[in-house]
Amino acid sequence: MAVQSAIEGDGVALARSQLVKGDIHRGLLVKPFDIVQPSRFAYYLVYPEDQPVTPSMAAFVQWMQEQVKEDS
Repeated sequence: MAVQSAIEGDGVALARSQLVKGDIHRGLLVKPFDIVQPSRFAYYLVYPEDQPVTPSMAAFVQWMQEQVKEDS
């Protein structure tokens, strides 16, 4: 809601760069300062060990890894 409020011109918002990079690219948001604060949080992709990896799961994992590499 904070990001949407900033898009609508109601103020500023702090957000994870991954979540707003598209809005910045489209000109809906601007990054007023060249400051980056690394997050101590992470995302994990988990699935049951005893389940076989299906082709769609493998494709999703590959896609996720590509997305992460783009941000590095």
